[in-house]
Amino acid sequence: MAARTLATLEERLGAAQYQAEQETDRAARSIARLLIQALMKMLPTACARFGPAEVVDVARAVLPGLRQEPRIVVAVNPAVAGAVEAELAHLGDDFRDRAVLAPNAALAPGDVRITWQDGAAARDTADLMQRVGALFAQYGLLDGLLDGLRGAPEAGAAGQ
Repeated sequence: MAARTLATLEERLGAAQYQAEQETDRAARSIARLLIQALMKMLPTACARFGPAEVVDVARAVLPGLRQEPRIVVAVNPAVAGAVEAELAHLGDDFRDRAVLAPNAALAPGDVRITWQDGAAARDTADLMQRVGALFAQYGLLDGLLDGLRGAPEAGAAGQ
């Protein structure tokens, strides 16, 4: 009788442990999904807000290495063009003659596309969002979240 009682108790404890593990997993996924949803809603706004400084940082990092290129095109949102123009001026007149600043209203204020003969460099909010989403999707954490995020502010509209 005692052995049967112990076996029943062990079985019930095992089932309770399994159920507790399942509930813990569900709670952890729920918290992760909530945090991901907040991140995915805030990221475009943060990119728009802090993007102009990042655009200048990207230009500062990439452009000096392109001194030998015959032609460079730097596409940015018109709101950021002045800051990038100043960065181009720091590189000297000979460089400035080969670098074309191409304001493009279709780009988010935090985006930049630098192209040259054999290459390109970019800071792209939409691409960043897609990569972050793909990372979370690998773990099944985006199921149904993207539909709820469709109302998130566009990167280009934030902070204007």
